[in-house]
Amino acid sequence: QVPGGAARRDVAVVSLSLAGFTLDGAMPVVGRAVVVHEGGSARVGCGVITPSTAEVVLMGAYPGYSGSLKVGGVLALQDSAAGLSISGTLTGLEGNVTGGWHIHSGSSCDSSTGVFGHYFTPGTPDAWIPVKYTSDLKGVAVVSETMAGYSLYTSDMLPVFGRTVVVHELDSKNKAGCGVIGGAFGVRQATVTTAAYPGYTGSDNVKAFGVLTQTPDNQGLGIGLTITGLPPNSTGGWHI
Repeated sequence: QVPGGAARRDVAVVSLSLAGFTLDGAMPVVGRAVVVHEGGSARVGCGVITPSTAEVVLMGAYPGYSGSLKVGGVLALQDSAAGLSISGTLTGLEGNVTGGWHIHSGSSCDSSTGVFGHYFTPGTPDAWIPVKYTSDLKGVAVVSETMAGYSLYTSDMLPVFGRTVVVHELDSKNKAGCGVIGGAFGVRQATVTTAAYPGYTGSDNVKAFGVLTQTPDNQGLGIGLTITGLPPNSTGGWHI
């Protein structure tokens, strides 16, 4: 078994490197399945690792935040024909609420002075005001948004690479979470989103969203994974 990170309600956060595995070289994992187990036995989640050109945001606490929330999660951003596509999972939120999340114009979560305000063209409507998450009873929100006029890198389409993502508490101005978009030039990566394991008939609704990156020397594999819907305070396996 590969141990998960610290539990946050029904959420497990995984971060590790696996020596000897690669995305598409020796011991390749692209195209293979990620399986999540319940309590080390029943297989409850399954998803296929697919190549991705997305840039990644690993969410953490907003600098100086002193509230009770412990915001985490992983977001993936990539260009689409309709604009910038943003998807992923936010965790550690208040349960069963709606709140704001936005891309800001700053480039650092080390200090609140580096986050700045909402990122949009001055003199135009703020496109981020209506963007909201809706959490479940356990404080988990799956987000999926396409922002027209934005891109990862294109200069005349409001490029977002290197800028900050901010998550707010329940419909308030209190900022609880922060992450920086990208930051790993030239690192190949893939994403995985799991659904129910085929034939699973249990009551848990386990889902996972993860990002896999190739180390610069091509000798290892970095994995960031957020698993939701798990039994509280439990330990179980997850494997490729």
